Amino acid sequence: MQNIAAIKDSYRQIIRNSIEKANFFISYYSTVSSSERNIPHMQGENRSEPFTTDIKIIRSRIKAIGKNKSVGSGDWKRATVIPIHKGGDRSLITNYRPVSLFSVVCKQMEHAIPSYLRRGWDKNDWLYEGRHGFRLGYSCESQVITVCQKIADCLDNAARIDAIIADFSKAFDLVPHGRLLAKIANSGVDSRVV
Repeated sequence: MQNIAAIKDSYRQIIRNSIEKANFFISYYSTVSSSERNIPHMQGENRSEPFTTDIKIIRSRIKAIGKNKSVGSGDWKRATVIPIHKGGDRSLITNYRPVSLFSVVCKQMEHAIPSYLRRGWDKNDWLYEGRHGFRLGYSCESQVITVCQKIADCLDNAARIDAIIADFSKAFDLVPHGRLLAKIANSGVDSRVV
């Protein structure tokens, strides 16, 4: 916290002490994230077939880990959270976003597990076809192009257009993670993955 400028608390008092700044960030981040603190252990079914992913992907990711890199402590649920300045007044805590630093192995598994989940969800047609975010071959840009094309088609056909635009900024921070994990477990995914 030494490299973070002095910040103002909710009473507009300046905080310079590193420990006080760290505690203030912890307090602030806990108010803008999910309020569900006890994420339940999932008791879903273990599939008879093993949790698998392409071994080539795993091997290539393991080879990408440098020899001087740590493989982590083994506690994959722990991370070092560092506040990163987004822009604006450096003394305002709202101008910082939390970035979590995980172990190298955990970061590699972040690629293998979503790949497994996507295959299962695609196979079972679980995702809405119009969903573009977090899907292979789709992006925010493809979503915008699709929406613009639909609007242009409606204008060409003199059809009525109804639109609801919502801002989901910080949406992931507010997701009740316990309920999300329960929903994933109930979607037919092997419980060992959840």
